[in-house]
Amino acid sequence: MISPRTFKSFATLCELSVMGGLLGGCLTLAGCGGGGSSSPSSRPGPPAVLSVSLQPAPPAAMAVTATANVGAKVTNDTSGAGVTWSCVPASSCGSFNPANTSGSELTAYTAPSQVPSGTTITVTAASVADSTKSVSATVTISPTPVADFFVAPNGNDSGPGTFAQPFATIAHTQQAVRGILSGRTNSVVVMIRAGTYFQKQPLTFTSADSGTSLVNISWQPYPGESPAISGGMQVTNWTQGSGNQWTATLPSGTQYFEQLFYNGQRRLRPRLGGSLVGTYYRVLAPVSVPSPEANCPDLGEGSPFVCFDRFQYTTGDPVSANWANLSPSPGGSNPCDVATGNPYPAGDIALYSFEQMGTSKMLIDCIDAANRIIYLTGAIRMDLNTSGFVPGHRFLVENVKDDLTQSGQWFLDRSKTPWTLTYLANSGENPNTNTVMVPQSPQVLLATNLQNVTFGNSNGGSSVGLTFEHDNFTVPAQGYPYMRLDQNITSAVSCQNCQNVIFDGDIITQTAGTGIDFTTSSSNATTAHNTFENGAIFDVASHGIRIGLLAAGSDTAGNLPQFTRVQNTVIEAFGRVFPKAFGIAQGCNHDNLYTHNDIYDGYSGGINIGALNCPAGNSSLTSNNVASFNQIYNLGQGVSNDFGCVYFNTSPLGAVPPSGNQALNNVCHDVTDASIVDADGYGGQGIYLDNNTGLVNVENNLVYRMSASAVAQTCGPQGVQGSQNTIKNNILAFSRESIKQQGCTPSSPSNKLFEMTNNLIIYDIGNIQGGCYSCLNGNCASVLPATVHFQSNLYCYAPSGNGCGLPTNRAAFFSSNDPPGQSGQCNRTTTYDSLSAWQSQTGEDSGSQLKNPFSSLQSSNNNYSLSASPGVGFVLFDPAQAGRTSTAFTPPAVAPTFPAQSYAASQF
Repeated sequence: MISPRTFKSFATLCELSVMGGLLGGCLTLAGCGGGGSSSPSSRPGPPAVLSVSLQPAPPAAMAVTATANVGAKVTNDTSGAGVTWSCVPASSCGSFNPANTSGSELTAYTAPSQVPSGTTITVTAASVADSTKSVSATVTISPTPVADFFVAPNGNDSGPGTFAQPFATIAHTQQAVRGILSGRTNSVVVMIRAGTYFQKQPLTFTSADSGTSLVNISWQPYPGESPAISGGMQVTNWTQGSGNQWTATLPSGTQYFEQLFYNGQRRLRPRLGGSLVGTYYRVLAPVSVPSPEANCPDLGEGSPFVCFDRFQYTTGDPVSANWANLSPSPGGSNPCDVATGNPYPAGDIALYSFEQMGTSKMLIDCIDAANRIIYLTGAIRMDLNTSGFVPGHRFLVENVKDDLTQSGQWFLDRSKTPWTLTYLANSGENPNTNTVMVPQSPQVLLATNLQNVTFGNSNGGSSVGLTFEHDNFTVPAQGYPYMRLDQNITSAVSCQNCQNVIFDGDIITQTAGTGIDFTTSSSNATTAHNTFENGAIFDVASHGIRIGLLAAGSDTAGNLPQFTRVQNTVIEAFGRVFPKAFGIAQGCNHDNLYTHNDIYDGYSGGINIGALNCPAGNSSLTSNNVASFNQIYNLGQGVSNDFGCVYFNTSPLGAVPPSGNQALNNVCHDVTDASIVDADGYGGQGIYLDNNTGLVNVENNLVYRMSASAVAQTCGPQGVQGSQNTIKNNILAFSRESIKQQGCTPSSPSNKLFEMTNNLIIYDIGNIQGGCYSCLNGNCASVLPATVHFQSNLYCYAPSGNGCGLPTNRAAFFSSNDPPGQSGQCNRTTTYDSLSAWQSQTGEDSGSQLKNPFSSLQSSNNNYSLSASPGVGFVLFDPAQAGRTSTAFTPPAVAPTFPAQSYAASQF
């Protein structure tokens, strides 16, 4: 055997021989990776170097006695011995509990009780296996901060709420704050110490908890600490059965729950198909009846009438009428005509229905095995155009007790009391020493009519604020049929009729519903000037943030949510239970700003502004909404359809569109709709201007690798003059269908739908144009530039190289003679094989060129920076400015919850 020292000397000689041409290389030297009878890949290399890193590191600043969880990762430590923790100066640097950790175990570091000389201490984690390998971090220690009240989990509500004798609960501290507001002229500060504050019911704030324009009330974490407010319950006293199976008997009064979190990670109930995320199965056929029924209504299709609460599955699907926890409707009334009396609750097994535009989470009533029909406890959305059980559409079955076979799965047995929770542990897991949380409170924080209050930091995002987690939204007995904006799904944090409320540096995670919402609950209330900034929202069941609702007839400019700001926030892994969710979901409201956010790893869109044409009266109130400098990527993942990185749907047909809506300086990339798995999958867009949206300015955006179009416009301002959308100075690259899609023909030869100028465009398998570009049976040279206008753009067909010649296997440009006001289904009547023909025969694209300004024409390219303008009036902008400007906290990667599949970069 060659010792490490000998190996090193051989390797050095190897390098010298190659450099100096000795021996023609190192073929004769054993251990040099070239000689001997074995191949280089089969010979061991030098031993891997052991290293230590802090994960997570201690905060950069902590107040005296503050406690923070810190951890260390030891790479290439075969012994698994972990690290020993220490700090200097030894006499006044604090303590660790425990002093040794291994694996993913954390230690609680407590800062010293007094500020040390020099104000800083150094925390060190040293490898037990090799004490020469260590990592250190410096922490600045500050004196006890000044606050009106302190609250700590080990406090006492009978005390004075001081640093030495803090209160125990936030609810009691609210009462103390109310008692000092009268006559107050300076801000009120409450310091919340580290730990978890469990809420059996939502923590409720009302107008009585408000500050004033001069007296802000700030609920802050103690410096260096990260307190959590939880609507959950920790499950303890586990008993190990055979193998990796653990069970726990739940306390009387435990509320039903559908989510479970193990050491902060969402774990799934057993799903049909033999994997953690389950397997997609396909609808064979819808079921119809000869006469209308409650869930089989007359929608104008005539007899037979399609049902929305049942469908036929395929022979060979592993669907069984004998599942242990399948409990048909009692009383002999179930449609399957099967025996009842199963002790499990009705609807214990859930079914996801993946429809054309959304996903419903329903509950199974019974299964007619003879006719292969699954009956649900209620109906999905009854709409033949965008819903229904379409042949070939996907479904997924969850909470089948018989499929509890995979490590990491769990099952709640409610067949008898007390309830029993079963968990199948992964290797190395022990639920008695780890943390298992289940949601219990329907929401965590509910604020109504609250004003001038800050939750979190007041230091501009330099540290983490408060954490909100474990709300308990569950599917109702009739199931949850998808609806636009999913506004019936509650939020972990809800701020209704709030004004000047700030969430700064806060974390919202591990939710059963939406992360946070700002909404107005009555027509005479106002929701305005609220902010979520410098925070993190991740691993949320539905939307990250929801602002407002669908339009209502009572809406006015005054009562709609307005002047909301979401900035410098990361929103990751949204839609983990209800996949048709958005990072930011805005209804029909105005004057909101979403800027410098990182939004990624969602199963639907990034930022959604408006819905269903925002039909408030005969005009839209959805004006002055700006999405700017956001970094949005890894969306869809083959799960859902019809969404965009930035989406606008603001204008009813025939109404003058609202002004001031803009998508500016966003970076959007890697979007995959369900076309990767479904024959009728569609709609993974970059910038998406839906329905009759007009007057939107789309400028300085970088959009690349879309499964549909870089910029999509369904119709635009139909029948309204001077309201065209502006698509200017963008970099648009590699969309599988088209760079610019237009879904409708104009209403007349003078109805301008969009201006598209000064853009840099690279395309490959997709086309430049997609959809409807009609001359309306008129003169193309007068109709097209007047209705859909391209000018001064730069085009490059990537496979042709830097010459940027047009594709030879298809026409580069086209027009049609479809009639005015037609939606979709346009025919390509005339094609143009050269840019000059397109220009001369249609009047389009004057000033446009075929040219490549970038260093790479590969679809895998991520760098679209330029040192100088390539011409065509393009003005340089810096895509690197998109995204967060500071990162006090970066969330961990979150495991998928649905079978996800995205197009590879090479497939664009």
